Amino acid sequence: PFAVMSASTEPPPVEQEQAAQTPEPGATLRPAAESEEPTSEMPGGTSADTAGLRGPSFAWWVLAFAVAAVAATGVQFATGRTDQGFFLYAFTIVVVAQAAFTDAATRLIPNKLTYPAILIGLVIHLAAAPIADAGFRGAAIWLGFSADGIGNAWRQGLLGVVLCTFLGVVSHLARGLGGGDVKLLIALGALLGFSTTWPILVNFLLIAMVLGLINLSLNGGLMARAQVVALNAFMTVGGQRQLKDIYPFSKSEMPFGISLLIALCIAPAIHLHTYVLALLPGGSTP
Repeated sequence: PFAVMSASTEPPPVEQEQAAQTPEPGATLRPAAESEEPTSEMPGGTSADTAGLRGPSFAWWVLAFAVAAVAATGVQFATGRTDQGFFLYAFTIVVVAQAAFTDAATRLIPNKLTYPAILIGLVIHLAAAPIADAGFRGAAIWLGFSADGIGNAWRQGLLGVVLCTFLGVVSHLARGLGGGDVKLLIALGALLGFSTTWPILVNFLLIAMVLGLINLSLNGGLMARAQVVALNAFMTVGGQRQLKDIYPFSKSEMPFGISLLIALCIAPAIHLHTYVLALLPGGSTP
C-alpha cells in the first residue's frame, strides 16, 4: 500500500525538477503529484556525487569511531558486563544516524558512507577470532562479541551480509528499496551479524508500517515537515549549498534510514520481534 524505503545513490523520475536550495523558514517542498508512483530512482541517472552530495570525510570516520568507543565503554562500565561488548552496535547507530539524516534531507545515502561501513563490519568479524587467539580476548569481546561467540564471529558476519543482500535485492527489484537503501541494509548485516540483524529488521518493518500510516493519514505532512527541517540543518551544518535535484517524498513514503535508526535504537530494550514470533503456530507470549 505504500513504499517505505526511498533513498538511492541515483535520483527518482518526477515530472518537474526542483532546484536545490535551502528552504526558507516555514517553507514546504513541492508536493508529489497525485498520479506519481513512489519510486527510488532520480532523473537522468544522477549519482550522489554529481548531485553535489559529499560523503563522510576521513575526520568524520575518526569522530564516529571515537564516539562509538566512548559510548561502548560507558555502557560496559555501567552494566558491569565482561562477557559482551558494545562497540559494533554503537558504531552501527552512528553510521545509520548519518544515513538517516542525509536520507531525510536529500533522499540519497552516499556510497562513501555505506561501502566503508560494509568493509569495516566484515573486517572486524573476520578478525575477531585471530585477535582472541593472539591473547587479546578482552579486546575481541569489547568489539561487540559475546565470550562464547568469538569463534563464530566470521560466520555471523558473512551470514548477515548474505541475508541483507538477499532481502535488499528482492526489495529493490520490487521497487521498494533504492540502491542506497540496499547498501545501508548490507552494511547493517556486515556490522551486526546475522543473529543481531534479523530481530532489528522485524522491528524495522513494524515501525516503518506505523510511521508510514501516520504519514499517509497526514497526507504526507509528517515527512514534508521533517524533510524541510533536515534539509535546512543539512545545508547549515554540512555547509553544502550546491545540492541539485532534491525531491520531496510522496505522501505514501517514509525514509528507510529513519525507520531503521528507530528500530536500531529501541531493539536492546523493546523486543518487538518476540511478539511477532508469539503469533506464529507454537509461539509463546513473551
